[in-house]
Amino acid sequence: LFRGAVAPPADQRQASDKQFSVDMRSAILLSDKSSEVALGIVKGRCYRARGPLTRLPRGEAAAEGSLQFWSSAKEHVVCFPSSGSSSDVHFVATLRDHGQAIDEGEFGFGLGVEVGLRPDIETSAVWPLQASVESLGLELKKDQAFHTLALKAKRADGEVDDMPLVIARPREQSAPMDVQAINQSLASCVLEPVAGASRFICVGRPEALGREVQFLALCGSCAGQASDWELSIGPTVGSEGVVASTSSAPWAGWVAKVPQDGGRQTWTATLWRRSRRLTSDAGAEDHRGEGTLRRLTSHSHAIAAKEVLDTFEEADRTFEIIFVAGDAQVPSSDTFADSDFVRTAGLGLQTVVVLMLIAVVGASFVAVKFLPGPVLAGLPSASTALGALQFLVLLGSSEVAPPQLRVLQEPLAWLVPTEPGTAVSFGLIVLIAVAILHGLAVLQHLAKNGKSSGEFLPHGLLFGAWELRVLSLVALPLAAAGSKLATRGYSGITAAQAATDEGGPVSSEGGISEIILGSVLLTGLLAVSIGIWSRVASLLAEERVVAVELPDHEGTIFVDRVCDQLRAMPVAPGHSPLFGTWSASSGWCCAPAVAAIREVEHTGQPPFGIGVGSWRTIWPDGPWGAHKPTNKTPDEVAAAEGFNRSGSSLGYGRSTSTLSKGFSRGGSMASLPDEGAALYESGLSPVVASHSVTAQVRFAYKSSEKGPIAGVVGLPWLDAALPANTLRILQFIYREDDIKLCAHVGQLSGPLTSGRLSACFDWHDRCPYRWPGDLFMKLSLGVYAGALPFIASTLHSSGSIIHATIILGTLLFALAAPIIRPHVHALDNLALSSALASVAVGAACGQYFLDQTLVGTRALVGTLVVLAAIPVGLSAASCILVALFARRLWKQERPASTEDAVKEWGSSANEAYDRILATAIVTTPAEKHGLNQQLRVDLPVSTLAMPVHMQIKLPSAPSGPRALPADGRFPALSLPADLLLVPAGPATYEPKTERPCGALLTTGGVRLLYEKSSYNDGLTWQESVHQFFGQQHRELAQAAIRAIQERGSRHGNDTLVSIEVVDSM
Repeated sequence: LFRGAVAPPADQRQASDKQFSVDMRSAILLSDKSSEVALGIVKGRCYRARGPLTRLPRGEAAAEGSLQFWSSAKEHVVCFPSSGSSSDVHFVATLRDHGQAIDEGEFGFGLGVEVGLRPDIETSAVWPLQASVESLGLELKKDQAFHTLALKAKRADGEVDDMPLVIARPREQSAPMDVQAINQSLASCVLEPVAGASRFICVGRPEALGREVQFLALCGSCAGQASDWELSIGPTVGSEGVVASTSSAPWAGWVAKVPQDGGRQTWTATLWRRSRRLTSDAGAEDHRGEGTLRRLTSHSHAIAAKEVLDTFEEADRTFEIIFVAGDAQVPSSDTFADSDFVRTAGLGLQTVVVLMLIAVVGASFVAVKFLPGPVLAGLPSASTALGALQFLVLLGSSEVAPPQLRVLQEPLAWLVPTEPGTAVSFGLIVLIAVAILHGLAVLQHLAKNGKSSGEFLPHGLLFGAWELRVLSLVALPLAAAGSKLATRGYSGITAAQAATDEGGPVSSEGGISEIILGSVLLTGLLAVSIGIWSRVASLLAEERVVAVELPDHEGTIFVDRVCDQLRAMPVAPGHSPLFGTWSASSGWCCAPAVAAIREVEHTGQPPFGIGVGSWRTIWPDGPWGAHKPTNKTPDEVAAAEGFNRSGSSLGYGRSTSTLSKGFSRGGSMASLPDEGAALYESGLSPVVASHSVTAQVRFAYKSSEKGPIAGVVGLPWLDAALPANTLRILQFIYREDDIKLCAHVGQLSGPLTSGRLSACFDWHDRCPYRWPGDLFMKLSLGVYAGALPFIASTLHSSGSIIHATIILGTLLFALAAPIIRPHVHALDNLALSSALASVAVGAACGQYFLDQTLVGTRALVGTLVVLAAIPVGLSAASCILVALFARRLWKQERPASTEDAVKEWGSSANEAYDRILATAIVTTPAEKHGLNQQLRVDLPVSTLAMPVHMQIKLPSAPSGPRALPADGRFPALSLPADLLLVPAGPATYEPKTERPCGALLTTGGVRLLYEKSSYNDGLTWQESVHQFFGQQHRELAQAAIRAIQERGSRHGNDTLVSIEVVDSM
C-alpha cells in the first residue's frame, strides 16, 4: 500500500524528507524530550483540535462512538487539502529529532514507535506508515464536505492511542467555509449562492421529523492560534440549538431537531477578523496579517486563505443557515430570486450553445455528403463565440469567482477543461487529432488524383493551414493552463522558501517544473502570435501579397503576387431576406482549388499616393502576365511571354473535319496581327472580357459531376463554362498542350495566401493581422483568467490595475471593431464586438459581485448573456445557411449554379446580345485521343444563336427517319472541341467569328454547317450534310436537311439547329 516496504536509512531518509511539501506545523501525534512525530498531507495542512460538540450524537455508529468522534472531550486530527489539489489525499508522517541522535527503529519513528491509518473505521484494518514515505491516495469526492477515518499510534512504552482523523474541504471553492449534517441520512446541506449574501439550505428527511440532527461547520482558514480568522455560530430569535465552538478550532457544531409543520430554524455563521496588535516580534506582519498567512501557506496549492478570505478585505463574512423539513418551502427573497435568474440565464445560454453545435455538426455533414460548401463562413462568429464562452467558464470556475458567475458558468462547464493538466492534454489531443485528419485528407487527395498529384498538392492541404485555425480555438484554455501552472509554481517556491526559513526541509522542485511548463506554453503561444504578425507585415511590405476587390461579391481578398493554382469560380448563397448581404459577401464564397496552372504574376501597380505595405491598399485586378523567374533562360522567358500579354482576354478555338485546315496547335492571340486581334477581341462578349486572366492548366484535380465551374472559353457568338470535372477529360485529350481558359482574379491562388498562412488571409477577413491579433487577445485573457487566484492572494496593490486594464481594454476593442472593421461584413464585426463586450462585462461582474452588492444583478448578468448569445446565434445561423446552400447546389441541374458562378452571365451587360442559356455537346474524334470512339462533354453555354436540339432515333420508323425535338430543360447544340479549345490564329479568325446555321452529331463525329460555302470546303450546307452521312444514309441526310429548313424558316436566320442521330438499340 505504500511506496517502500522498509524504512530507508537515516541519511537517505533525511534527504527523502525534501521530496514532500509537508508543512512543518502539521499535527503533532507523539512527543517527548528528544523527538516528536508529526502527520501531514501532501498539498495541504493538518491540525490538532478538540471535537465541536459538547455531547455525542444520539444513535451514533458504534465505531464512531468508541473513538469519541466529534466530542469536545477528545482531540482530533483535522486535515484540509489545499484549494486546487487533486481529489486524492496523500499522508506523510515525519520524525523530528530536535538535533539529538536517536534510534529510528523499524518504521523510522523511533524504537518501538508505530503509526498507522484506519481508512475504514468499521474495521480494524491498519495501513502502517513509514517515516517520510508518501502513502497511497485516499479519495475525497467533490460532493463530500468531510471524510472520517482513524489514526493509530503506538508509543515506545507499548501504549496505543486511537485518534479520530477528519479530512475536510469546502465543496464550493467560492466560500471559505462549508456546512453539512454529520449524519446525512437525516439531513443534508448545500450552499445556495446568491447576490449580497450566502446561505446554506439544510433539508431534513421526511422520515426524520422531530429527530435530532448534528451539524458541522468547517473553516480551514480559522484553524490554529496564529489564524487571523474566527468562526462563530449563533442562533436567531426563535431558533434552538446547542453550539459548542472554540476560538482556535477549525470547526463548530450544534444540534437541532428536524422542524415539523412547515417550520424552520435559522442560524448565522460569522467569519470575523481578530484584532491583532503589532509587536516588534511580528514586524513582518501588517494589519491584514500577510506575514501570518504567508507562514500558514505550506505549498503552492495551500493558498485558499489568501485566495478566498482576502477577497473580502477587512469586512466580516456572514452566512445564513436555514434548516427546514423535506416538504417545506425555502423562504423566498430578492437575492434568492436573483440566484434563480442567474441559473436560468445560464441554462438559456447553454441551450443556444447546444443549438449552435448541432448546427455546426449538421452543416459539416451536409457539406461532406453533398458539396463542399462555404464551411469557413461561420468561422468568425464561431471563433469569437467560443472564446467568449471559454473566458466565462474560466472566470466563473476560478477559486475567487463570485457566486453569480459560478452559477452562470455551471451549465457551460463542459465546454472547456479548467484543470491545467487536463486543459493542456485536451489542447494537445485536439491539435493532434486535427493533424491526423489533415494527413488523411492529403492521403485521400493523393489516392483520388494519383501519385503524380503530390507535386501539385493544393495549397489548402499544406500542413499548418488547418492547424493554425484550430490553434486559435484552443489558445485561451491553453493560455489559462499555462498561467495557472506558472503562478502556482511561483506560489510553491515562495511557500517552500518560507517553510525553509522556519527550519523545515521543503522541496521546491515541483514549483520550478510548473513554472517551466507554464512559461514554455505561454512563450510558445506568444512566439506564434508575434512571428505570424511579423511574417504578414513582411509579405505586405515586399508586395508579395496584394489586396483586390472580389468580382461580383462584396469584400476585398488577398492574393499572391505570383499565383500557381486555380480556384473554382466563387459561388455564394446570395442575398438573404433576414441577413441581407451577409451571405453574399466574400466570406461566404465557396471556391475550392480545381487545378495547378502555369505561374502568373500581377504586373500592375497600386494606386498612386497609397503607402507601401498597407493592408488597406486596394490594387487593380490586373493585368496578369506570365511570371518571369530569374533562373529561366531567355528562350523560356520569351516563350512565357507568348500568352496573356497585357492581361488581355483571349478567344479560343479548335476544329475538326473540314475546319481542321488552317488551325495551328500553338496559335494564340499574341500571334494575331494587332488589328486582327483588336477586332476579334472587340467581338467577344462581356463574359470573356470580365475574365481577364488566362490560365494554363498543368494538372487538373478530380471533381464531382455537379462540381464547381473552373473557367470560361468563348467565341464572338458563344460563351462556354468549363466545369471542373471536365478538365481531367480535356487534359487527357490535349495532353500535348496545356488547357487554356479564362478566369478572374478571385480564382487565383498562391502558396502564401492559400497555404500555411491562409488563416490570416481568409476571405471573411478584411485585415490580415486579425488572426495573430486574435491569438494575442486570447493569450492575454487566458493569462488573466488563470492568474486570478494569484492576483487575489499576492498582487493586492496592482490587482485593481490589472482588472481595470482587462475590462477597459476589451471594452475599447469592442467599440473599435466596427471602426477598424477587421472582418469584411458588419455582422461578423458585430459578433466580434459582442464577444469582446461580453468579456468586459464578465470581468466587471467578477469584480463587482465580489463586493456582495445586490444592485444590478439581473441587469449585469442579463447583459452578459445577451452579448455572449449574439455571436453564438450568428454562428448557428451561418451553419444552417451553409447546409441549405450546399443542398441547393446539389439539387440543381447545372454544375455549381452556373448562372451565379460565371461573372456577367445573364447580367444586364449582356442584354444587347440577347443571349440564350443552353448546353453544348462538345465532342472530339477517336483519332484525337486514341480510343475506339469519340469523347463527349456537355458544357453550359450562353449563345447569340437560338439553339434547337433535335434527334433522329434509329432504327427508323416504317415511314422513314424523322427529326423530333429532344427532351431537356436547356436546348442543346453540337460543337467540335477544337473550335472552343484551340487558341485563335490568323487562319482561324473568320471561322471562329462566323456563326453556323446547323450542326450534325453522330457517334462517329460532329460537323458544323455554315451558310457561306467557303467554310464548308466550297460546298453548300445541304451538300455538306449529304457528304457527312454518305450515299448509304441518304434518308438520314434528307431528314436532317428538312428539319434545319423547317426550323430556320420558323425562327429566322439566328437559329442553330443541332441534329443528333441516336441509336436506341
